[in-house]
Amino acid sequence: MNLIIWNSWYSYIKTVVDYVNSFNLLTEKTNFVDIYVIFQSYMTNKKKFNIFFNDLKKFKNIIIHYSCIHGLVMYTFRNEPQFNIYNIQYNFFKNLFSNLKNNITIIIQDEYYDTNKIKQMIKDFNAKLILSCIPKEHQRKVYDNVPNVRIEQVLTGYVLGNNFNKIPISERKTLIFYRGKTLPFYYGRLGQWKQYIGIKMKNYCDKNNITHINIAWDEKDKIYGDKWLTTMMDAKVTLATPSGLNIFYYDDKKIIECNKRQTNPNYTYEMAKSDFNLEDEDFEMGQIAPKMFEAIMCGTVLVMYPGTYSNILKKDIHYIELQPDFSNIKDVMEKIKDDKYLQDMSNRAYKDIVESGKYSYKTFIRKVEGWLNEL
Repeated sequence: MNLIIWNSWYSYIKTVVDYVNSFNLLTEKTNFVDIYVIFQSYMTNKKKFNIFFNDLKKFKNIIIHYSCIHGLVMYTFRNEPQFNIYNIQYNFFKNLFSNLKNNITIIIQDEYYDTNKIKQMIKDFNAKLILSCIPKEHQRKVYDNVPNVRIEQVLTGYVLGNNFNKIPISERKTLIFYRGKTLPFYYGRLGQWKQYIGIKMKNYCDKNNITHINIAWDEKDKIYGDKWLTTMMDAKVTLATPSGLNIFYYDDKKIIECNKRQTNPNYTYEMAKSDFNLEDEDFEMGQIAPKMFEAIMCGTVLVMYPGTYSNILKKDIHYIELQPDFSNIKDVMEKIKDDKYLQDMSNRAYKDIVESGKYSYKTFIRKVEGWLNEL
């Protein structure tokens, strides 16, 4: 039997729920529990928890989902009194998992911050398997403190299904759709791209009287759940940039100081880049994101900045490449206004990415099941 531990606070994010639910596809039965249910049962009723602890022993595999990771380590290892509850919580789970004989698997995303704390957690929790988004050839450079732990590369999300009733490109009402993010400066180049691509495209469209666009990047404009897919499906194209960061923060000192300076409205990203050496690592972390899979599932064509995209999406085959300086914007706009060009790309991407089944949750779980069986 298997147990997956996750943080249900993130259930408003469809990708998190889809990822967690995919473990229902494991051959052996999987049980699900909210991480705070475990902790609260311990804090409020020790006798009840002891029963629960004994139940934990029957699970061959205990899988800790990425929705728990940063919540567990973010404020730990600090000596200030206001962080005591976080240290208590971390030490509780440390003692819990280190005393269990089960195979502990930890799924990690956003590995580029809290990195040293995550490395310590892997060791403290006696993990046997790590599912990481870091390219395989660079994993041991980051996780250099756990040489005996198995590490396998996974994606941040997968294709949910292939039964979408897609609307033909020519019948869609929105020309360009985008929802970006305004991220702190410490996210570096890839983080700023998420805002810049929206701002630049909206400015270009406004200047050139291009209508039927739906572009925003503020928190208040975010779209969740089914509305996200219906909005995506009515758009001919959507914008995107590589997911992730190319900078690793092994401790949080630089993040704290950078955030403090960013509170000054006159402090710019260029200043932060100089002050904190926000240069990319020697390997590329920018990768494919779940919303790219969702766009392809909906038949919506991707217009994206250059990137490796986990070596899955290929420019001119699966997406239209837009240069960050918009030097090729006229060529891009010609393609966006060509329904036949878009429909051909939409069909090709759907066939290669969705219908192939290579990137489905079912394929992902079969791989995970193989790794678990080999522990």
